[in-house]
Amino acid sequence: MTTPIPYTSITAAHWQPALGTPGEVVEGLRDIDQSIHIVLATPKGSDPHRPEFGSDLHLYIDWPLAQDWCHIRLDDTAQLLWRRELAPMGLRLFSQALAMLDAGIDCKGRPQDPDLATWEPGVSNGRLSG
Repeated sequence: MTTPIPYTSITAAHWQPALGTPGEVVEGLRDIDQSIHIVLATPKGSDPHRPEFGSDLHLYIDWPLAQDWCHIRLDDTAQLLWRRELAPMGLRLFSQALAMLDAGIDCKGRPQDPDLATWEPGVSNGRLSG
């Protein structure tokens, strides 16, 4: 990310302490690089004195690009379920995600419609407390 310099060799008017290296600073382009990293790595609202500081980037990391579902039969074993449903589904979803990225399609995920949510047998379909 950045290459720190000792604080005794500061030549720029604008600088900041280097992250993770006590007694060293970054300036110039390295200062800008570290500043961008700090903004992107800080979840928005996590600094109580500056609630608008940061980004929502953490909300989109590992966001599913493509989703699907399958039926699980009572007599399914893990091996049968994997071969019949899960492995083909994984390949299909991976291909869909790659095609979306290749076509430049906006790949933001969509939250599941709560009216279409399914529940395990024996679990009430009431809303989960959060």
